[in-house]
Amino acid sequence: MEAEVKDSFLDYFGEIEDPRSSRNRLYSLSEILFVAFCAYIGGSDGWEDIELFGKTHENFLKKYFPYKNGVPSDDTYRRLFRALDPGVFQKKFRAWFLDNSPRFADGVIAIYSAQLRTCILHKKLLKRDHEEFFNRYRKSRFEEEAPNRERW
Repeated sequence: MEAEVKDSFLDYFGEIEDPRSSRNRLYSLSEILFVAFCAYIGGSDGWEDIELFGKTHENFLKKYFPYKNGVPSDDTYRRLFRALDPGVFQKKFRAWFLDNSPRFADGVIAIYSAQLRTCILHKKLLKRDHEEFFNRYRKSRFEEEAPNRERW
């Protein structure tokens, strides 16, 4: 079972290019992504929560990856996810989810109302953050292409 989960995870996320410098890598990209993925499914809300999840569940995580240097710190997750290409990550995550969704359809997924409200709030905040990012990106692109043109 553990080998199957690891192989399945690596089939999808193992192809993502590691944006970090090779000289400072204490953790493999797969180790970091696996902890973050499990922590997110477990309801973690931020980088500190992901680190806490990893430290709390280190024995479980070691069934899948070696974690020779222990679990990464919250700063490691923060730096890595800032450097990752979000389009590539989204593509891989979507492919994994779509290929595994029949497994989810057979079982019952418990959703607590407090967690659902939190998810809805996070979705709104993420949407707002994404809109701000893309508005800044569009604005900078617009100004580069036509600096004297008025905005509509």
